[in-house]
Amino acid sequence: MGVRLYRGRDSRSFDERWMTDMAETKRDYYEVLGVDKNADDSAIKSAYRKLAKKYHPDMNPGDKEAEQKFKEASEAYAILSDADKRRKYDQ
Repeated sequence: MGVRLYRGRDSRSFDERWMTDMAETKRDYYEVLGVDKNADDSAIKSAYRKLAKKYHPDMNPGDKEAEQKFKEASEAYAILSDADKRRKYDQ
């Protein structure tokens, strides 16, 4: 995954550009957490906590796949647990 540098004039905010980039390169965040698109905050939090515990690097020392899944779940939770970011993601 490369880093995109934004030079020149772009009328979109950093968050809008970031969300576009993520939508193009990442798995669906609802799929990552294993929840429905209509899931409420408590279901999202519960799913994240279950995955975080299962794949946490301290529980899986040296396991790069588990580390990647932990990071992916954390990223999904960061977007879906924030109402504004989730709304932008769902668009």
